[in-house]
Amino acid sequence: MTKYEDVQWLFRKFGVEEGEKRIPYLLRTPTQPVAYALFHTVKFVDHDRSLLIRIVHFLMKQNDGLSFNLASLLKTYYGLDEVKGTFSLRIEPYQLARIERSYSAFCQLVKF
Repeated sequence: MTKYEDVQWLFRKFGVEEGEKRIPYLLRTPTQPVAYALFHTVKFVDHDRSLLIRIVHFLMKQNDGLSFNLASLLKTYYGLDEVKGTFSLRIEPYQLARIERSYSAFCQLVKF
């Protein structure tokens, strides 16, 4: 997938609803558009802290920088202090608000 809109279109085409049903698909494809879709999809399940922690741990185990940066972002965004790890990505509070609204801001932050 080369665009965030393509990811959304594909889910609509196959009738995969927002939320938990999308997560397994999104975790397996480490591209920036898919990472952005995962960031937005996690908002539908943010009430389930244990699921958020499992998602972050899964991302940390992937063998790519994008997944690890996304794990760092989710850890910071949701205040998952119980997740331990050495993260090189440093996120300022003002950056969190920008990435919610802008795909390009998200890509600049998590790029690898």
